[in-house]
Amino acid sequence: MKNRLTNILIVILLVAVLSGLFYPSYNTQQLSAYSGKWNDTSDFRKNMAESGYETSCIASSPLMLKNMDRNSTLFIAVGVEKEYSKEEADAVEDFISSGGKAIVADDFGYVNSLSERFGVLFYNKKFWCPNFTSDPALVSVSAVLSNLTYNLLMDAPTGLMVLGNTTVNVICRSTTGYVDVNNNKSLDLLDVMGSDEHPVFLIVKLCFGKGTVVFISDPSIFINKMLSEGDNKIFLNELVRNLLPGGGRVVFDESRHENSITMSSIIFATTEPFAVIAGAMSLAGIICYVSVRVKGKKRWEHMFDVSAYKKRSEPENFKERMKNAVIEKVKIAYGISNIERLSNEQLDEIAPGLTKIVRDRHYSEEELRRLIEKIGSEKNGRC
Repeated sequence: MKNRLTNILIVILLVAVLSGLFYPSYNTQQLSAYSGKWNDTSDFRKNMAESGYETSCIASSPLMLKNMDRNSTLFIAVGVEKEYSKEEADAVEDFISSGGKAIVADDFGYVNSLSERFGVLFYNKKFWCPNFTSDPALVSVSAVLSNLTYNLLMDAPTGLMVLGNTTVNVICRSTTGYVDVNNNKSLDLLDVMGSDEHPVFLIVKLCFGKGTVVFISDPSIFINKMLSEGDNKIFLNELVRNLLPGGGRVVFDESRHENSITMSSIIFATTEPFAVIAGAMSLAGIICYVSVRVKGKKRWEHMFDVSAYKKRSEPENFKERMKNAVIEKVKIAYGISNIERLSNEQLDEIAPGLTKIVRDRHYSEEELRRLIEKIGSEKNGRC
């Protein structure tokens, strides 16, 4: 009876843990495609799914774009609350240049770390226009796409600056509004004023390599509260159809949102949370079945002792694997990503003997063991 009760408790614990590990717990602040608050974009995501597009998200990093099909994938970043690293911007640039499609919408975030790669900068200052509704922040503008005109309602947009000889297709612009560069809420010489000759760009589309990217100076046209205003929804539907005429996959970049998806959701990023629940429950069921059915189970233990490896019979490539383990340990301990590029003097500064391990194939197991111990003791203050 006692064992039966223990098994039941184990089952309950496994289900609780696995639900936390695999179920995407979206702890959102704003602009998330997987939260239903007024300032999120879940209605747009659902609209894409209803229109026949496969939808998914990037929860950890845009580096995941490297594994996605270019010709039938649309990458959408709505609101950039965290700056793209060089590696991430490289991944997005490579994705687009090799045939991918992208929509990047922001106003006062960190988007320029990405957009400047394509010759476009966001002013990150508020755009004012006489064509406002009941609120001066709610601006009514016209957009032209596929020879059709759409009346968009934007909420506190910014403007776009096109750099150098970059060629763009202007979808939305203003000849009467201005960008308040110095934030004094009044028009002066420092501000960027729109005119017939030099309009303020609000939405531009450009070809880059084999792909296409659209920059939108206001993420709010995507949010649940604003999607049904004016022609916002119709315009965005046509924009996606224009970029993916044959259908395909729409991928939302959730990694740019502050606390958008908690660590419990990084393992799985799928179209619908219910699919994740089904997978998690199936795995939990398998583990529970094994736990109950196997007789005479021994304790599950994991012991790791680097000093004992030399006593065991190991495969021929064991030393090479241990060498790689040493190098990884150094990278983690000292925060060095490209240790192979360091000079011999720099390697010796970190730890005597490290040069031989990195540069030379002739090293002993004893050298490996001592170096691991030295690195561990130094990082724990025992050297």
